[in-house]
Amino acid sequence: MNNFRNLALWIIIALILVALLHVFQGPNQRPGRSSLTYTEFNQQVTSDSVRSVTVSGRHIEGQLKNGTQFSTEMPDNDTGIDSD
Repeated sequence: MNNFRNLALWIIIALILVALLHVFQGPNQRPGRSSLTYTEFNQQVTSDSVRSVTVSGRHIEGQLKNGTQFSTEMPDNDTGIDSD
């Protein structure tokens, strides 16, 4: 019975650690998402390779037409996404 309690305790500890690791992973560390520089992002927009974009403050996330998800940060000296 004591061995079962120890095993159950270790399983609970392992599950908590896995959950904490998942919570503290940044968006760029999650599988299937690539980090682009802002210059690369602008090049993708110019070449019409971007399917969708979500902007939150200076953080930009989106999906390319090939299905790749990406994220980038708008630089402080940029006033917005070019509309050319």
